[in-house]
Amino acid sequence: MFKEALEYFAGIVEARDKPTLIEESPDGRTAYYSQRGERFEIARGAKVRDHFVHTLDDLIRFAKPYRKRGDAARVFHSRDAVVLILDDNDRRDRVTFSLDLSDALEILIRADSAPEFTQLEFIRTLRALDVNPATIAIFRRLDFKVVMAAEGEFQHGKDRMGKSIAAEVKGTAEIPEELMISVPVYSNRGERDPVEILCQIDLDAQRSAIHFRPKGDELDIAVETAQASIAARLVEAFDDTSVSYGSP
Repeated sequence: MFKEALEYFAGIVEARDKPTLIEESPDGRTAYYSQRGERFEIARGAKVRDHFVHTLDDLIRFAKPYRKRGDAARVFHSRDAVVLILDDNDRRDRVTFSLDLSDALEILIRADSAPEFTQLEFIRTLRALDVNPATIAIFRRLDFKVVMAAEGEFQHGKDRMGKSIAAEVKGTAEIPEELMISVPVYSNRGERDPVEILCQIDLDAQRSAIHFRPKGDELDIAVETAQASIAARLVEAFDDTSVSYGSP
């Protein structure tokens, strides 16, 4: 009981001795505290600023007056953003250019994990990816009922159907196993140059479905290609020692 009482009174003393924040100045550079009934102030300095721009050119222009002044600017670029630290030695004010993936690339990212497409879904996907209408027409002509019938005839050796004849009957003679899709990685102004992504196509006649997805590491390579373009422009504007692939 005695121990609890001591702890209680010690807590009261500690609370009384602890400074209490009263208010801050409008610019946030000064904080006013109260301790034991006395008022005092503490200088905080300027708050770190966090600016946002909408293009890479804007970010580069923002840095020019600071670089002329001799501040140690650093730039970091990654899949999601480009971040400029105006002075890495002292003030950590930053400027951020957020990178938004394009709708077309988002479609391919979803396709990478999609189990399958119906014929109509696949045609709509190709249209959304702005694929050549002549290529889309090939898949419009695809008839899965004919495909299954032809496969049955061919598999059982009926009617001595050869491979080339089976392909013509199935309507798959012109269907490619791979398709090169050209899409921009990002939707931001100034970052819409297209990159090529190789995709694979497989038909599932039993399920009347089409499997369509980017091959291997094509998605990662596409992002790396776009990042290389960003890095080249940053190095030209700054220097190779000030530009890093990563985050601050």
